[in-house]
Amino acid sequence: MSSPLSAQTVKHHHRLLCKVLNDAIDWEFVETNVAKKAKPPKPMRYKPVTYTESELKRLLEAAKQSPIYSPIIYTAGHTGGRLGELRPLKWKDIDFDSRKIYITKTAYDVKKEGVKIKDMTKNGRDRYVVMGKHLLAFLKKHWENHLKLKKELGKDFNPLDLVFPSSVGTYLIPSEITRAYKRAIKRVELPDSRFHDLRHSHATILLLKNVHPKIVSDRLGHSKISITLDLYSHAIPSLQDGAVDVFDEVFDD
Repeated sequence: MSSPLSAQTVKHHHRLLCKVLNDAIDWEFVETNVAKKAKPPKPMRYKPVTYTESELKRLLEAAKQSPIYSPIIYTAGHTGGRLGELRPLKWKDIDFDSRKIYITKTAYDVKKEGVKIKDMTKNGRDRYVVMGKHLLAFLKKHWENHLKLKKELGKDFNPLDLVFPSSVGTYLIPSEITRAYKRAIKRVELPDSRFHDLRHSHATILLLKNVHPKIVSDRLGHSKISITLDLYSHAIPSLQDGAVDVFDEVFDD
């Protein structure tokens, strides 16, 4: 027995049927769009699981027990990058001198065809993310290990020059990354979450530290700041407390 379709999938199907029937009306094949009478279910909005600073530190430390997957998990936590953006990163995309990671591509999987690379990110714009000192040191060590293996194994090692290759030099498999991520969560007994929630934790921590939402939006690659404010409205109430304190200081003697 097949699994029931999600509300979001049903909504997509309904939208497609409406489009097809509207075209059929234009072509005079039918007179009415009966699909408009159907009310698709409203998708339940996923509530992300976000970790505190100390919880995120514990998680990233625990992930180090999976040496193949630790680098991409650690980088996701420190940049808020999407999995699809991190998988195709090559060493030429990392500038250690300027401390920048250039995000210009997206990797996605096609059944029976393998990994496909699209030359743009989700919002259609390239961007860079500045690395902090901890991520910079981590990736420099990762780069040194890469050079060591390259010397030992020869030019056939990691032929794609990926920053986060599998043990055989191919693109990492999302399900395997998730499995390693879940193991790290269990080791430190944190609430369960998705790999994508590292992105939410990164953004929430920055906002709670009073980083301007526009900067957070730029790091995440959102096309509009309103997307950031909408997604992370849960962090805004606590920010308002700080804003009131700042304003009160103006009137303190």
